Amino acid sequence: GTPSVGSPHFGAANYTDFGCSDPFPFHLDQALTATVSDVQTAIDTWAAGNGCDDPEAQINALFELATNPAVAFRAPGTSTRIIVWFGDSNGHDPSNGHSLGDAITALTTAGIRVIAVPVSTPAGNGLDTGGQASAITSATGGVLVGSTDPDDVSDAILTGLQNLPVTVSHTESCDNPDG
Repeated sequence: GTPSVGSPHFGAANYTDFGCSDPFPFHLDQALTATVSDVQTAIDTWAAGNGCDDPEAQINALFELATNPAVAFRAPGTSTRIIVWFGDSNGHDPSNGHSLGDAITALTTAGIRVIAVPVSTPAGNGLDTGGQASAITSATGGVLVGSTDPDDVSDAILTGLQNLPVTVSHTESCDNPDG
């Protein structure tokens, strides 16, 4: 038979920074769903903004994605959990009381793999500054793609998905259909 990959579900969330104009720097804009148009509608609400400083609140955002039941991941073992994270600056550590280690533990406990896409902008200090993106992608079995122009983020995400290490296995069944 042919392998089954199931039905993909997508979601959308964004982060900014604590202490700036946004009192809630993590937004779950769309919980995981099979309805791609709902996710596109959520993404269409995004606007690039400026934090109060270079580091942002993504460590908190990654922790939230790994631990918040509202994200609506399917049951463990029934899907491959992947977060695609992109931005132009590293994160505050700690962020909302969550350290880089806390985020990594939450992500690995939840079985989430992270694809990190550093976006190159004049305003940002680099997503992997201090090795944060490297540490997260390494610990989660994810991928850190090369620095990306803002216009090429979609292509970089596809590259990250294609380069995500996978394990392929098979099962055999000798079940007797007449038995």
